[in-house]
Amino acid sequence: MYWILKTHGTVALEFKDFTEAARVFKKLKNFCESRKCYNQKMHIYKQLAYVYQLQRLNQKALNCYKRMLYLAWYHENYVAEIQAYQGISLNYFYLG
Repeated sequence: MYWILKTHGTVALEFKDFTEAARVFKKLKNFCESRKCYNQKMHIYKQLAYVYQLQRLNQKALNCYKRMLYLAWYHENYVAEIQAYQGISLNYFYLG
C-alpha cells in the first residue's frame, strides 16, 4: 500500500498536479502514522514540503520540514536532519 500511494503521489507531482500530489502524500502520511512507520513518514514530510514549495506555500512547507527535523532527531538520521535544516533555511529566506 505504501509504495502504491508513494508512486501515485510522485506521478501526480511529475504531471504538476500539485493538489492531487498533496492529497496523496497527506493520505500516505496518515497511513504511516497508523502503521507507526515513522522513518517513512519523515520522507513523506519531505515530499509534502516540496509540493508546498512548488505552490509557494512556504509556511506550510516550513511546518513540514520542522516535523521532518523532529523525526530525523528521533531516528538519529543525520542526512535527513541536514536536508530538513536546508529546507527550513530556504523557506525562511522565501518568507522574508
